Formats: sequence, structure tokens, C-alpha cells
Amino acid sequence: MGQEWDQRPGAGNKVAKYTSNKTHYSPTDSDARISVKPGKARKLNYLSQLSVDTAHHVITDIRAYHADGKDNQQLPDIVDRLRKRLWQQGLVWENCVADTGYSSGENYAFLGGKGT
Repeated sequence: MGQEWDQRPGAGNKVAKYTSNKTHYSPTDSDARISVKPGKARKLNYLSQLSVDTAHHVITDIRAYHADGKDNQQLPDIVDRLRKRLWQQGLVWENCVADTGYSSGENYAFLGGKGT
């Protein structure tokens, strides 16, 4: 993986106490972002989102997002893209099941406006 975190560009900056997207980047992959999860090391990653038809156990959507976002920020994009794809195939979106990482007042309002 190359250099250790304290040797990467920007890490020597006095203000850069922690590893962040302001102090670290990948010179070979400008879309990778530092992800932060309790109990996990900070490192350059992507955030992967996967949707599954629970009745038939079929993957209906997958997409990589910047890792500096949170799951609940991706829900509107996932829903809009998936509903459009299902509609084009003559299928209807009926329910949305997600873990608490997707929970937010904005998402409840968004889904309520979609009739989900």
C-alpha cells in the first residue's frame, strides 16, 4: 500500500492532526476518499450501495459513491435510479427495506413523497 499515513502528502502539516480528505489523497485514484467508521482504520475507500429484490433475491442495483458520505445521503439517488430502471422493465416498486444507517427525517419525507 505504499507510504504509511504519517508519511503521505499533507500529513506533516501542523493543522493535520487527523487523517482526512483535506490532508490525504490518492495520486492514482482521485475519486477515493477517506472513510471514517468507529472501530475501523481511516483509509481511502469507496462507499458501495447494493439493492436486492427481497422476494426473488436478485441484485437490482449497485453503485460506488465517495466514501466521505453517509448511507442516508445516498438513498434518494438509489431510489430514483432504481424506480426508473424497474419502470423501464415494466416492474413496480412496492416497498423499501433498509437498515438504520439510511434513517433520517429527510429520507422519511423523500420516501413519503414517493408513496413508499
